[in-house]
Amino acid sequence: MTILNASAVTPRRRRWLREFARSRAAWMGLALIMPIFVATMFADTLAPYAPNDQRISARLQPPGGTVGERSYVLGSDSLGRDVLSRVLHGGRISLLVGVAAVIVSGALGVTLGLVSGYFRGHVDTVIMRIADIQLAIPVLILALTIMAIFGPSLRNVVIVLGVTGWVPFARIVRGEVLSVRENEYVLAATALGAGHLRMMVAHILPNVMASVIVMASTRLGGVIIIEASLSFLGLGIQPPTPTWGNLIADGRDLLYTAWWVSTFPGVMLSLAVIGINIIGDWLRDTLDPRLRGV
Repeated sequence: MTILNASAVTPRRRRWLREFARSRAAWMGLALIMPIFVATMFADTLAPYAPNDQRISARLQPPGGTVGERSYVLGSDSLGRDVLSRVLHGGRISLLVGVAAVIVSGALGVTLGLVSGYFRGHVDTVIMRIADIQLAIPVLILALTIMAIFGPSLRNVVIVLGVTGWVPFARIVRGEVLSVRENEYVLAATALGAGHLRMMVAHILPNVMASVIVMASTRLGGVIIIEASLSFLGLGIQPPTPTWGNLIADGRDLLYTAWWVSTFPGVMLSLAVIGINIIGDWLRDTLDPRLRGV
């Protein structure tokens, strides 16, 4: 009977570290996302001013502008708030919402995918038909509809993005489970009297986690974009709480007179998503044996 154990995991982790050290793409993605992640997580320390501190006398200062003792490195918005401070604090909210939503959708999708692939039959049919129905509705349209009904808030954004994003996780886990459940060690565990819950959690789930990690990394960038879209449209996190989406919306009418209000949060959003996607591609190439020719 072949069962994954700690002695098999350690060499695998070492191989991943070696491949990461040799991958230029992985280092490029890390170089993009890590400075943004660190800067946003420590926004309270790094931001020069409070994100909602208004100075009307300093409104629409260009990047590098100075009013009195205050210097605005990335300029100020129409209410005299420092753009750099708002970009850092807004990035923290956007990244945390993205990670939290992926965790919610991953937990829901992995659970339903495990149940669907393990039990098959009518259970599989019901879960997959629900997934098909949800796939027929564009995610952004579904999220907009739910947010319009329940109202915009930080909690609702996380719940909506989590609930609308479970289908890809469920489908990929179901496919992996249908394959893994026929392996010898699963059949042997069944013969030894292992219960359904133990079979799914202890023997099947560890063998599909690589696909889950790849899916989570590739979904994270898209979820951040959707959150920014909701905030841009006014149905996401509401002002005065800054997020990259509503910061871009704040400057959409000022593009010709104060381009920096929208440009800098837009650049940060783009760099973060590009970095996350590059790392996601590296994880897919590394963890998927079919792409590695194994």
